[in-house]
Amino acid sequence: MQLALGMSSNRGGAALRSTRLLCAAGALLACLACSEDSKDDGIANYYLSGRVLDGSTLAPVPEAEVSLSVGQTSKKVRSKPDGSFSLGPIAPESDYRISAQVAGFDTFAFYGARLPHLDDERDRDHAVVGDVVLYRTGEQSPAFTISASSRDARMPLDASSAEVRFLPARLGMDPASRPSAGPSADAGPPPASPGLDTTWLPNHALADVSAYSARIVDGRASVPAGALRWGAGYKVEVYGGPAFEPESLSLAAGRAADLSVWLTPSPTTSVTTDL
Repeated sequence: MQLALGMSSNRGGAALRSTRLLCAAGALLACLACSEDSKDDGIANYYLSGRVLDGSTLAPVPEAEVSLSVGQTSKKVRSKPDGSFSLGPIAPESDYRISAQVAGFDTFAFYGARLPHLDDERDRDHAVVGDVVLYRTGEQSPAFTISASSRDARMPLDASSAEVRFLPARLGMDPASRPSAGPSADAGPPPASPGLDTTWLPNHALADVSAYSARIVDGRASVPAGALRWGAGYKVEVYGGPAFEPESLSLAAGRAADLSVWLTPSPTTSVTTDL
């Protein structure tokens, strides 16, 4: 099972609908970026478009200063009232950096992998989508509870070893790692992504994030406020004991909320029943 951003499965439909809307909006922004900012100069480049979002609420953040640095050149823009921005050009096979800042939020920095080579004679300018996620300064991750249950009533979780493990992980995806949407900006919108974090740019400004674990007692693991690093992402593993298959999900500490997980006994586990 793979749940995105700490949302429980009964809210998966709403999350997926929200995801599709954000992805469609991102694709539209990307197309607009190429049409407005690029020039038909015979050189094929990349143009980045996205939105600046509040990581806790996913609300747009206007007036954020977003900077693009490619080699020795740099360009700055401010996000619009809907949080949107567009920047470029990004030359193929070039190192580049995206940074963002606005009063009241922690800073953001992304170091992009080199984008694939484009043929100036055959290729047009390409649009890439990348959302910037900011978190408010001075806040802490909320308290929440993860409930874990066995799918087989005859097999309770192992009380001595059941736990939830939070392993640091950068949410988001480098545009160079995403499937290509096509040879040009008007190739149509990309497929709907399974999670919001596939349109996010990873935040490389976050460092020294520690792992955390919480014991499952009576089917519940309680995580106190501030236990996780504010603004960080985690790969969460729910472990019911050696007789169970662990379940995993992705979670943003700023959006953590109560959720429920069902654990499946391992296929090699035998069940004995007293008659």
